[in-house]
Amino acid sequence: MRRVYFGTDNIITSLGFSTEENARNIREGISGIRVLEDKSLFPVPVAYSAVNSDELEKQLIDSLKKSCISTSEINFTRLEKMFLISIAGVLENSTVNPG
Repeated sequence: MRRVYFGTDNIITSLGFSTEENARNIREGISGIRVLEDKSLFPVPVAYSAVNSDELEKQLIDSLKKSCISTSEINFTRLEKMFLISIAGVLENSTVNPG
């Protein structure tokens, strides 16, 4: 049996949807932290970091189109969507053929 090693990664954060995008935004001093000012949730402004929902949907559709990952319907949790985008990014940057 041959050993298989993956030499690629993909990070999804509020800074971006790839390791490269995250690293670039860190180098450029861009922050993924925002201030939430919603008195119905918190009495004072709160700092938070979250992946943009609209961009998450766009990235998911783009990733599924480019990858070998197929699905008949897109009804996933936010975490599942981030997993799928990240897996598609790893497969795109890998020489491994999962098929």
